[in-house]
Amino acid sequence: MTARTTNALLLCLYAFLLGFSLMSFEMLGSRYLYPYFGGGLNTWAVLISVVLIALMVGYFVGGMIADAHPDQRVLGAIIATSGLYMLAIPLISDKVILFALDVAGDGPVGAFLATVLLLAFPLTALSVFSPFSVRLLITAHTDAGRISGLVYAVSTAGNILGVLVTSFWLIPTMGSRAITYGMGAVTLATALAIMAVRLREAAPRPVPVTSRA
Repeated sequence: MTARTTNALLLCLYAFLLGFSLMSFEMLGSRYLYPYFGGGLNTWAVLISVVLIALMVGYFVGGMIADAHPDQRVLGAIIATSGLYMLAIPLISDKVILFALDVAGDGPVGAFLATVLLLAFPLTALSVFSPFSVRLLITAHTDAGRISGLVYAVSTAGNILGVLVTSFWLIPTMGSRAITYGMGAVTLATALAIMAVRLREAAPRPVPVTSRA
């Protein structure tokens, strides 16, 4: 197996696991908000908006950090902060939401503030992975489209499974806090693997040179 193939398989595995954790955590967010803000359209609109904002910021910042520091140890450290934050959520969620209620009330603004405080940081850190991993995998300009498509496709597959498994199996059988601890542990373990398992050095593919007439 070539170094390029090994690297791609490793990063695709990480992309799948982190994609699963990301959407699982979004579904868990709705359960944390429900006792205080309900499960209506306003709550879901706020939740989806915050998730999209986190993805937007994470993709943009992740791309910049990857260009400045294309080191998988940097990527692993960023992902680790997300896992640690998730592990703290069951311990602080009630206090965070009560703080948001005191500051902004129980309407959409309060729900938005609570969602930002609970979800924005870990989801932003998780979304750094995709652009960063593309940067680590690309060895020639001819690879860019194929590699970015592969990483985002595998990550999205993890997203889909995260929504379905969490909604239809994990939440009914385990409860939100236990699942949050599990997702935090998976995220932290993935981060440690990213830092510990070094990608193999791959020779860049030659870029074809077109002859001039």
